[in-house]
Amino acid sequence: MTAEDGGVPEVVQAHPVSPEFLERIARHLDDGGLLVYPTETVYGVGGAIRVEVVEALAELKGRDPDKPFLVLLPEGHDAGLDWPPEARALADRFWPGPVTLALDAPEGAFPPGVRSPSGKVAVRRSPHPFLEALQRHWPHPLLSSSANPSGEAPGADGREIADAFRGRPGSDRLLVVDVGVLPASPPSSVVQFAPDGTLEVIREGAVSEEALRAAVDPAIRILFVCTGNTCRSPLAEAITRREIAARGWVGIEVASAGVAAGSGGEASEGSRVAAAEAGLDLSAHRSRPLTPELIAASELILTMSDRHLEWVERLGGEGKAAVITSFARGEEVQPPRPGEGVTDPFGGDLEAYRGTLAHLEALIPRVLDRVAPIVKP
Repeated sequence: MTAEDGGVPEVVQAHPVSPEFLERIARHLDDGGLLVYPTETVYGVGGAIRVEVVEALAELKGRDPDKPFLVLLPEGHDAGLDWPPEARALADRFWPGPVTLALDAPEGAFPPGVRSPSGKVAVRRSPHPFLEALQRHWPHPLLSSSANPSGEAPGADGREIADAFRGRPGSDRLLVVDVGVLPASPPSSVVQFAPDGTLEVIREGAVSEEALRAAVDPAIRILFVCTGNTCRSPLAEAITRREIAARGWVGIEVASAGVAAGSGGEASEGSRVAAAEAGLDLSAHRSRPLTPELIAASELILTMSDRHLEWVERLGGEGKAAVITSFARGEEVQPPRPGEGVTDPFGGDLEAYRGTLAHLEALIPRVLDRVAPIVKP
């Protein structure tokens, strides 16, 4: 693709995000087009990772060709990069979200303008609903840069961005997906890793350096387990994060999984609504199955029922797992009582979800009181 002067970007509205709309975007990207799209921080601009697209994007923005572009990854895509355990820990904790990881890339695996002179590629995964839908439909790494000519402030909405790029080289190949004005948000935090795995914070953004370091080397990792990882365990995870923040704690890492969960499912609608009523946001939650690796990486595993506990113990969690109600009473190694646990609201009405959330809100502070001696406040 050769950039052309005097272009007028096309602006399209992303409502609704239908399969036909996503297919149109996918064809545009496959044809080497440039795309403006929303993220959870600012609008981004990018395209497929091909030499001619990288060059066109740099020309459109008027960007120094030695300054590499970011890459947005779809779920489950590692882009062939070198992932140290510390990077995996940050991705597990903060993705999708505003944390950018600068990882080592094999020579020749990425075109110039993506791989830095030091051999690194910066990657992250965005939770914006449009991008998640697009990258499920078009599951490829996507070039990303802020949607503005270099040296100018990012635009607040799609039409403003289209005006800023009007007449610039290659702008006639620019498609702008407009979702309106994005809320003000700090940029992503950017990190890289020394050869020994030491975390190096290049830019502190939406996630604090303290939180980043605590996720890499936590004093304790807590894993909540239910069946599908769409109702009880994500609620427990969100409540725990809120309580940790309220206590001002660092050094505690929280995750969730399900014994019969698939990968990438959203939290159930009832859980999302009940959580929102309590000031919690489950929109970025994605389900994942319980694995021996997750169990091995966790110091404390709290299940929602005795049946879940049996699964955990069969997968190697014996001695560090308990039904959450037993643990909250101080009986982490005792057999659960009949009917022990937190009721599954799945399939129930909103009141069922509210009841489950209220039960967990009563249990979580008692759980954290028990782990307080090993968490540095």
